[in-house]
Amino acid sequence: MACFAVTVLIMRNTIRQMFEGVRPFDWLMLAVEVAVLLLIAWEIGRDIWHKRKMSARYNALFERLDKGQILHWSFPQLEPNACNRAERLEWENSAKNWIRETAVFLRRDSPKAATTFLREVNDSYFSDVVNNPDFWLTALFERLRNLREIMEKCDIYF
Repeated sequence: MACFAVTVLIMRNTIRQMFEGVRPFDWLMLAVEVAVLLLIAWEIGRDIWHKRKMSARYNALFERLDKGQILHWSFPQLEPNACNRAERLEWENSAKNWIRETAVFLRRDSPKAATTFLREVNDSYFSDVVNNPDFWLTALFERLRNLREIMEKCDIYF
């Protein structure tokens, strides 16, 4: 901002000198000062625009993370004498939908972020998928961890 103020003061001095007696060099100086002023304004504007854009992306990622955590906390536990298989299937479908929607959301702005989000950190649970009733819970937990990693390194991914 100080550069902007200094450039405006120099321009004012150049314009004042032009009215006292215009020389070709004065026009050249005015053109250079206008160019510098526009360059400074463009740099400042670009920085402000980038910060707002990153803030909006971060807020959207935070909303996704919040929805995923609520889904994670709402996981129905299987009780020995309870038959809540329908509730479990409904939760699994919600988890699949959240993972799919979040991956599509990330892919729209950053394929690198989508790839990181879908990355499997722990492959050990894939060996026993059929016998693992908590497969989607584990998958959701890993996706939440990946999304947190993306949010921590937002500048790298977007």
